[in-house]
Amino acid sequence: MKQDQIRIYTTDQEFHDAHLFADKGRGKQVHIRRDQLVHLLADHSNMIAKLNELGIYPVNIKEDTA
Repeated sequence: MKQDQIRIYTTDQEFHDAHLFADKGRGKQVHIRRDQLVHLLADHSNMIAKLNELGIYPVNIKEDTA
């Protein structure tokens, strides 16, 4: 893998499906496959690690619940 690339595990379809589930489930519980969740978590971890390597440190922002 090249230096300027990052490995992702979530397929385009999994990503799209997760967005659909989130949109349909507003205010409700949302169910996704376990492997899909694992892929999203792995991708998020890899993204944060890569950003940290570049000197970028993401901060959490609370969503507006109003």
